[in-house]
Amino acid sequence: MRSRISLMGVAVLALGGLSPTTGHAQSKDVEDPWAPYRTLVGSWEGDIAGELGTGSAIRTYEFILDGQYLLSRHASVRLPQPESPQGDHHREMGVYSYDGARELVVFRKFIVEGFVLQYWCEAESAERRIVCVTESVENGEGMRARETINLKNDYEFEEIFELAPDGGDLSVLFTNRWRRSPRLE
Repeated sequence: MRSRISLMGVAVLALGGLSPTTGHAQSKDVEDPWAPYRTLVGSWEGDIAGELGTGSAIRTYEFILDGQYLLSRHASVRLPQPESPQGDHHREMGVYSYDGARELVVFRKFIVEGFVLQYWCEAESAERRIVCVTESVENGEGMRARETINLKNDYEFEEIFELAPDGGDLSVLFTNRWRRSPRLE
């Protein structure tokens, strides 16, 4: 039954995304909508923790197609543990684009389990925070999600993923801590 997502499917969906509420807001930095996102460009290593246990992850961000889009690639692993007896290997990719008509960044996340989430994002430059809220979810009827990225500095950020699998109240499914991967040159 595809209209209802199992807890495992929801958790797997959540393990790796950046996402927030309903309604739309304008970008706070219309002159350069990408300014708040530029810190993310590069490779990251993360520790994941949430309802289904702990694990490790890697993620990359890069501008593509003449800087018009920001591509995100993610993979995470949770070994078997009490919260997740079978463990999990999760993969996803996402594309951020700027919607000039709405003056906001849109984020489309493609998840290996068959979900596609579309978010609108608001960047709060002064707080170094990016909040993305679902507009639509393919293959996840009634689901809502919010991803919040809190940039600590240029080398670390925290990511909070909240989910309402049946459209109810959002609750934190996981919190990831990311650090920039060292570059060997």
